[in-house]
Amino acid sequence: RARSPGRRRLSRSRRNDRGGPSSSPDREVDGARRRGGRGMSTRHGVAEPEVGQLVFQAVGTLAFDDLDDCAAFPAPKGYARHVACSSKYGVTCFADGGGVRVIETAALVAHAASTKEKLPREQLCPPDAFATIAIPDVSCVAFSPCETILAVCVGPQARFLETRALVACAREPTAAPTPEAFAVASLGADESSDRIRDFSWQPGGAGGGLAYLALAGPEDSDEGKLFVGTAGADDGVDIADRVVAVAMAPPNDDEDPDGSIPFAAWATSSGDVVYAKLKDRGLAAEMRGVAIGKIDDGDGEAEIDVEGLAFGPRPGLALIVAARERRDPDRHHVLVLDAGTPEASNFWDVVSPPNAPACTRLEGTFDIDDDETAGMRGPYLHGLTVRQWGVALVSHRKAWDNQLCALEVAGAGAGPRALQIDDDRCVPAIPLAGEDEDSNFVTGLAADGGTRGGRMPHPADKSRPPLPQGPTVLVATADHRVTVMRVGHLDDVLAGRYADEVRVGEAEVAVGDVPSGAVLAAEAAGSAASSPAKAAASRGASAVPSPVKAADEAPKTGGF
Repeated sequence: RARSPGRRRLSRSRRNDRGGPSSSPDREVDGARRRGGRGMSTRHGVAEPEVGQLVFQAVGTLAFDDLDDCAAFPAPKGYARHVACSSKYGVTCFADGGGVRVIETAALVAHAASTKEKLPREQLCPPDAFATIAIPDVSCVAFSPCETILAVCVGPQARFLETRALVACAREPTAAPTPEAFAVASLGADESSDRIRDFSWQPGGAGGGLAYLALAGPEDSDEGKLFVGTAGADDGVDIADRVVAVAMAPPNDDEDPDGSIPFAAWATSSGDVVYAKLKDRGLAAEMRGVAIGKIDDGDGEAEIDVEGLAFGPRPGLALIVAARERRDPDRHHVLVLDAGTPEASNFWDVVSPPNAPACTRLEGTFDIDDDETAGMRGPYLHGLTVRQWGVALVSHRKAWDNQLCALEVAGAGAGPRALQIDDDRCVPAIPLAGEDEDSNFVTGLAADGGTRGGRMPHPADKSRPPLPQGPTVLVATADHRVTVMRVGHLDDVLAGRYADEVRVGEAEVAVGDVPSGAVLAAEAAGSAASSPAKAAASRGASAVPSPVKAADEAPKTGGF
């Protein structure tokens, strides 16, 4: 009950192909012109897809209300991020029209598998298997890097809940008290139409992983303000205006001394991208601006607007960019912007900057439908990384087919490219919506990095041992359901590299042994309040002026 997987083997997206000549992977066009000296130009190229070795298996799909109730729920927003998973504590949170559903991840996998062969109306999670937190109209849910806190975003507010309370009610849905927020941060006036559109925790660093970046803006605009803050502290501080998308880089390898330094990127309404090395929980930063400029769309050059950002796996800073053409907004593209690595001695140098970044347009990605998704506001891109495999799994809120794409963006030495699947049985198919089998769209991605999803049977021969343990991907969809997928890798070395880092088996952690997120937040908030950068921000000045602003070449649209 999914779109024909054969469409996933096309060499290019149907909306990206206007019948022009095939593009050579190494073809480059002139980069963007410098916009008043504000950003570096880019070198452009095109990459055709290649058959990869990633394979997927659908475990099953679950709803938490019957189809009639789900059909009555409001349609998720274009920027919705409706699923989050704690691998450490084995709990998943999913937001739908009924609130935030809290369930043990192992139970979610088991119930999804038990209903796989049933009709959509019968693919229901048992009501005694999950708890519901009655918070309506949630835009984003996200676990902190230490996984002790869940951020639940509603309107302009970020509400912070303790994971240990979530674990308690997931294990005893009918007996444990309903979790309540221990702190709330406001990123806009309560009476305004501002809504948090994206929320990303800053990994590691001095804030211990409890600092965040959030994008908030009015419902009737594509632009918003970028805020930084710390869970449990006071309201966030805005550091940039006219931002349309933001992404936080995943942490680097633990052996890298800079692995705990938070790196972020955001895009402005002008089409520029800002890379930032965050300090003092984001209240100060070193920044580098990059002008994407015109891309080669197969028919010539075209200016683009950014619709979403997601980082690829480390150690580099490859940035995945969802874009649409300005003159022909029905044409969408996926770009990979490779600005090198922050370890380069001149990465942040505005006087003697490094080589121009490479911008590669990837063929063979999403099939976008602007008709069924008209009137939505972004950002639309969702992303997960699998560092050991050098791949990113990405989805686009407006994609009606090819909704989940695997991109190789690091580690292979062949440049970025979309990975296709040669076996139709192993594509990541998204179930159609409802009994009428309407188009369906992704509203969130999460992954369990443990063994709760089980190992994927070998697709070539089920009598062979299953593939080494891979991640279990949870896909939230616009029909208010969650689809569970196993992911495997056919290369024994790469597959083993991931499996070797996965826990042999998760021992259940007692609720009392889950650290108190409220206590950790109070400690982080106290430290944040004493930060010199915080005092500078309260006076309306950045503690460390950005190199762009120091040269007086960019207004606050670039940041700080």
